[in-house]
Amino acid sequence: MTLSPTGSLGLHDLFSSFTGAVVIADRERRITYVNAAAEATFGYDSEELLGKPTTVLYADEEEYLRLGRERYSTEITGASGRSLVRYRHRDGAVFRGSTLGGPIRDPSGEVRGFVGIIRSASVPERAVEVLQQVQEITASSSLDFDTRVNLLLEICSEHFDLPLGIVSRIEGEDYTVTHCVDPTGGVQPGNIFPLSGTYCSLTLAADGPLGFHYASRSEHRHHPCYAAFGLEAYLGCPVVVDGAVYGTLNFSRPEASRPFNADDRALIRLIAHWLGNAIAQKRYRDELVRLATYDDLTGLLNRRVAMERLTWLRAQARRSELPLSVLLFDLDRFKRINDTLGHAAGDEVLRAVSAACSGVVRAVDHVARLGGEEFLIVLPDTPLEGAVQLHARIRGALADIDIPGLAELQRVTASFGAASLQGEESIDELLSRADDALYRAKEGGRDRVERAT
Repeated sequence: MTLSPTGSLGLHDLFSSFTGAVVIADRERRITYVNAAAEATFGYDSEELLGKPTTVLYADEEEYLRLGRERYSTEITGASGRSLVRYRHRDGAVFRGSTLGGPIRDPSGEVRGFVGIIRSASVPERAVEVLQQVQEITASSSLDFDTRVNLLLEICSEHFDLPLGIVSRIEGEDYTVTHCVDPTGGVQPGNIFPLSGTYCSLTLAADGPLGFHYASRSEHRHHPCYAAFGLEAYLGCPVVVDGAVYGTLNFSRPEASRPFNADDRALIRLIAHWLGNAIAQKRYRDELVRLATYDDLTGLLNRRVAMERLTWLRAQARRSELPLSVLLFDLDRFKRINDTLGHAAGDEVLRAVSAACSGVVRAVDHVARLGGEEFLIVLPDTPLEGAVQLHARIRGALADIDIPGLAELQRVTASFGAASLQGEESIDELLSRADDALYRAKEGGRDRVERAT
C-alpha cells in the first residue's frame, strides 16, 4: 500500500485500532494524519493537529531540531531504531515516549513524508535513559562538582516524579541541605532540620534504599515528617564517604505516587554510591589545594602563594598607580620559647600569632608565613605609613596572647620592617628593603618597626 501525505488511502482503517500513537507528516514535517491513539496520547482532536508543524508535540525545540537532522530528514538512508523522546501533552505535561520513526518513500525511493510511532515509555526504558544521562554527567570533566550534583537531582526528580530532591549532610542530629531542587523554592541549600523530623532518619535506620508511595496509608503516617510537611511519597538512600555515613540522597512530594520497585531502589543506590565517591574525591582534591596554598600549621598563605599574589599585586599597582606596601616581621627570641617550653608550645605561639594578625588586617590584605617565625603581610592600596599603623595594631594583638607558662618566660613581641613599592623595582628588591628594615628593628632593641629606605 502506498501511503499518501493526505492519509486518504486507508490510513484510518490501517491505524484506527493500532495501540501506539501514529503521527504522519509531509516533507516539511507538517502533520497530515494522526490516529485515535495519538489523539489520546497528546490530548488533541485530529482537526486541531492537521496542518500544524510537529514541533507542537515536542517538549523541547532543540530535540525537535535534532531529530529533524537525525531521523526526519530526506537525507536519511538507513532505518532508525527506537529512542526516548520528550513530548508535551496539550495540558502542558511533559512525558517520555518510546519512538520509532523515519521517512516514508514511494516506489521510486523518493521521500513523501515521515511517520512516527509513539508509546509511553515504560519505567525500565526510562531507567535505561536515566542511566545513560547519569553516565554522561558523572564522566564529564567540564562540569564542576556542584553542577553535576544539581543535574543529577533534576534528572532523578523527573524520573521518579518526586519534584523535591535533596542531598543532605548529617552530623549528629543536624540534617543540613547541601544541594537541592525544589520547584516551590521552600527548601534551600544551607537549611538545617532536626534529623528525627525527616524521613531520612528511617533511611539511616534501614541502612539502604527506602521508599514508600503513600505515607498516610502506611506505618509512617505517625512520623514527625508527615505531621510537619505532609509528604506522602519518599525515596531515599544513605550516602557513605570513606566508610562513614555522610548524609542522604532523597526525593519526595506531598502527593501519593506510583509504588517504587527494585529498579528504583537500585538506581538511587547507584546515584548515592557515585555521590559518596565524588564527595571523597572532592575532599581529596580540596586537601591537595589547601596543602599547596596554605601553611599546614597556621592556616596562613605559604611562601609560594604569597609570592605569586605579591607579583600579581605589583603588576596591578603599576597599572593603577596606587601604592603597594609590605610588612615583614620576625618573632623576637622565639628560639627561647622552643628550647624552654618545647616545640608544642612554640607551635601554639605561631598559631596564636597567625590568629592575632588575621584578626586585625583587612579582607583585601594577604597574610603569609614565610617559614619558621617569619611572617609577611601584603597591603594593596596602602602607603608606607599605613603599613606602620598596622604594625601598631598587630603589636597590641601580640601583647594579648596568653599561653600557659609563656608569661613567666617572656611576652610575645616581634620586629617589623615596612616597605612600599618604589618605581619599577622588583619583588625581590622590595622584600630586600623590608628585610633590611626588619634587621634594623632587631638591632635597635626589638619589639618595634623600621621604615625601609
